[in-house]
Amino acid sequence: MIFLLQFSLILLIFVCPPLLVNFSDDLAVDFSKFNFFALTSLALALFLFFQDLRERRLEGTAVQDNKRPLWKAAAFTSNYFLTFGSLAVGGCLFELAGLALKTKTFENIIFPENLLQGFFCAFALASSAFYEECLYRLYLPKALKKIAALTGVGKKSEDKDKLVARPKPAAAAVFWACEAACVLLFAFAHRYQGPLALLNALLAGIILRLSFVKSKSLWPPFFAHLSYNAAALMLARLTLVP
Repeated sequence: MIFLLQFSLILLIFVCPPLLVNFSDDLAVDFSKFNFFALTSLALALFLFFQDLRERRLEGTAVQDNKRPLWKAAAFTSNYFLTFGSLAVGGCLFELAGLALKTKTFENIIFPENLLQGFFCAFALASSAFYEECLYRLYLPKALKKIAALTGVGKKSEDKDKLVARPKPAAAAVFWACEAACVLLFAFAHRYQGPLALLNALLAGIILRLSFVKSKSLWPPFFAHLSYNAAALMLARLTLVP
């Protein structure tokens, strides 16, 4: 009951509102002042992160990484660069498509002009990246699969709180439906930036989710996401400001 209430609140307050914002709306992203929504988003992200950590420890499913520090660093680095490189290539391709099609792009960005505003900008970028990774890669896929189990799509055994193995086609359909829903929600949360940005976010959502699943850690996709957003902002500053 508590889980369903929490899921409903997160859906209504954080997931649904971005889906209702249109590209045609007169919006502006302001990095010159402190973003209080970024602070709220960070608070939710930290809550989801530590809640997931606690649940995995109670369930005994926490990842036990016994690799040597050098191998762990190498795995993280390779995952990070592969993820960031894929995001960068996808972003460049959609940017070139926009230039070729002469489509309107989102240009209402207020850039930082001093050190304090630079701090506000860095905080907003880091908070938003961490928030989106916790919400769309960590929480929602697991929550949707849990709801599928509670509604009977996945049944539970009588003696253990675990999902009963279902026929492979049905189990696969539930799994991919939940994964697709999370990617689509992430993509449409960016539709205020325009149709090409929506498609770019769709590709980015797939890449970041694969990074999370492959590494079994939030950190490679988070740092790749943050690096990509920072690079995109710097590129926008160079191209949009005379």
